[in-house]
Amino acid sequence: IPGEWYYISVDSRSSSSYRGTFQLCVDSPMPNYLQENSKLVEHGSSEIGTTIGSVADGSKPSTWVDGPNENVWYSFFANVEFLQIKLDLYSLSQPMIALYDEFGSELKSNSGDKQLVYTSLIPGQRYFVSVDHSASGNSGDFVIHLNNQASNYIFEDALIIENVQNYSSQFSNVEGIADGFRPESWTQNPMKNVW
Repeated sequence: IPGEWYYISVDSRSSSSYRGTFQLCVDSPMPNYLQENSKLVEHGSSEIGTTIGSVADGSKPSTWVDGPNENVWYSFFANVEFLQIKLDLYSLSQPMIALYDEFGSELKSNSGDKQLVYTSLIPGQRYFVSVDHSASGNSGDFVIHLNNQASNYIFEDALIIENVQNYSSQFSNVEGIADGFRPESWTQNPMKNVW
């Protein structure tokens, strides 16, 4: 309980051969192991993260296969309506991602994907992101990107459109790069294509 005093007692067996010097290390969980201590980041930035040593916090999002297991939390204030959460996985495997509004209501989640796209943020409002791994995956390190514009310039980072029924959204290829081979019906090689 924050603000309360706690005491630690160290002893040894009765024989003096067990007595001696030791090092006492006391640590508290990283701040973003709990939602109320989420790490505040910029919408449009990237952060290095890890789930190693975290705790299970909150309830299971609707599309997660299990958990929470060892989730960590980030929060940001939206500066545009668009959000593309992308994870670069290092030792983290079988990722799960969830997005919540400032009141803790789930907006979107997924299991097994390294990307989550949401296009209806309200600029100025605070949002929360939880990153975890499934029970069949491994806790580990990652980089989280909270993109405020699509970064779908290469095939591997193709923007996932989950519901194609009446889908409409604005994008740009101004910052695109030439990626991939020329499709048969194109008159020229890729120049600034997006995926």
